[in-house]
Amino acid sequence: MSRIEVKICPKMPDKWRTSNYLKGLVKYQQSVFDCPKCFDGSRRFQTAVHEAGHWIYAWALGLNPYTEGPCVCWDEKKDGLVTREAVVYHDQIPASIRPTDAVKVGIASFVFRKELTGTLDKRETIAYDLQDARSWYVKHYPSATEDDFQQVIKEATQEVIADLQRTEFRQEALNKAHEIDRELFGEVVSHDGKTCKGHLFLGVNYSPASQA
Repeated sequence: MSRIEVKICPKMPDKWRTSNYLKGLVKYQQSVFDCPKCFDGSRRFQTAVHEAGHWIYAWALGLNPYTEGPCVCWDEKKDGLVTREAVVYHDQIPASIRPTDAVKVGIASFVFRKELTGTLDKRETIAYDLQDARSWYVKHYPSATEDDFQQVIKEATQEVIADLQRTEFRQEALNKAHEIDRELFGEVVSHDGKTCKGHLFLGVNYSPASQA
């Protein structure tokens, strides 16, 4: 039995769900998560901190967040597959929410990781979260400019950093990250500290629809 089970997104279309490409991708990702050198304690915690950022601000808005992962998900816009170490699902953000608070749900992830672990998310991961924030903002403020959006991002980032400078909130964030780590990934398995040469490290990978 696998130590950490890779799940398939419940919204996966049938053409993908029955494809050999999906089966092969899940099998490969499973082998990565079963390798303690590829997904060690520090990488697990960095992932959990990232997701804690999404979860805490979604919870603050009453959006009923919950975590799942690791998983292979369907990207509706690209009609392709994306692999994720973890994901936070939540209710839709209402139009009535202050833009800065809405945007925090999307961008707190990579701000948390930088501020709490001293490491950076991958460029494509940050871009993915920013796009989520942008989609909400453009939908509800169609006449806003790019400068307007960037100002909201700046204000949201500053507010998240200010929150993390408060001892009580910072501890809450760390506690949530540890909770997500245990919930999704179980016990940490020790290893000899050497780099695994058998796997390329798991990342955000899109596949063209032609491979379905």
